[in-house]
Amino acid sequence: MVLTSFGAPLPLALLFIPHVVASPQFASFPSIPFKDFSDFILGNFGPTISLSTVITLLLSMTNNTELLSLHFKQAEKGGSTAWMKCLACAIKEKLGSDATQTLFSAFELSTLETTTTRDSDITSLAKKLSQFSQILDLYPYNQKWKFTETLNPISHNSIQQVFLIFPRSSVCLTSGCNQSSLKQNTRSRDIPQVTFIEELMSTIMYNYSQDVVVTVEPYIMQIMSAYLHLRIQKP
Repeated sequence: MVLTSFGAPLPLALLFIPHVVASPQFASFPSIPFKDFSDFILGNFGPTISLSTVITLLLSMTNNTELLSLHFKQAEKGGSTAWMKCLACAIKEKLGSDATQTLFSAFELSTLETTTTRDSDITSLAKKLSQFSQILDLYPYNQKWKFTETLNPISHNSIQQVFLIFPRSSVCLTSGCNQSSLKQNTRSRDIPQVTFIEELMSTIMYNYSQDVVVTVEPYIMQIMSAYLHLRIQKP
């Protein structure tokens, strides 16, 4: 049943009511020392776990703080809850069977193969993720075991990659140069810096010769002219 107000569907009528939406407050990205991070990974997952799998686990934690809050509100000291099992299932599906096996030691794998408990691998992974969350300090309790507040979304600004624009070819393509190497002789202070809209980069095609020539479709150029401000640092 759809509730109506003055003859219009209530959800549609709500669109015309003035309202203010507050921007969410973001928490800093976990600042755990790398050694502690490495020790936890090596001590709780399989010895053949890959870097890509570790990054998947890390970003799965930092992008699901609401789920972590729900999990720890139900089980303040961690363990396995239905909330964390949902995350474990999603990670298992994302990684695939081969990569999922690297989340467990050889002893754990042999135990999982012989147990008759249903979804024992999901339960085991959920417990690991709960411990992982606590070591990352994604934990909504203080030292007195008092629930502080729902975890805020995590900002990923501190781990943004650096973008550089370079020729696509690593050798000189001019006739007669015999594919010589390309040298960069410009002083660092004379190299311009630009601000760009990352989402547009996939639509930009680069054609390289001796200089960099950028060709962009007309509508993209209009957008860039309106929103893209170049900031060239002068020496």
